[in-house]
Parts: sequence; C-alpha cells; structure tokens
Amino acid sequence: MHPPVLAHAGLLAALAQLVPGASVDQLQFAARLAAADSEAVGELAAFLTRAVTPGSRA
Repeated sequence: MHPPVLAHAGLLAALAQLVPGASVDQLQFAARLAAADSEAVGELAAFLTRAVTPGSRA
C-alpha cells in the first residue's frame, strides 16, 4: 500500500477507538490530512493509539 493509504487507515483506526460512533462523513478530514502529509498523519495515528491504549505512554 502507498504511504498515504496506510496513514489514512491508521488514523481512521485510531479515531474509531476514540469516537466509536463516528460516521464516515465525520472523518472525511482524515483523507485530506493523509494526502497532505502522510508521515505526520502516521505519527499522529501512533500517538493517538498510544494515548487510548491502557498502560502505554503517549
């Protein structure tokens, strides 16, 4: 997969953990972010995942 696609998927997964009831329409910004700077989005997704994972340090 291309880096923007992986970053987008990672960000969507992290956001889905934070807001389980979020609809696709509410998360359209994630694709724009991933296209703009996939490396930063990947880092954001990793940070958010650590933030919501019990016992991990964000």
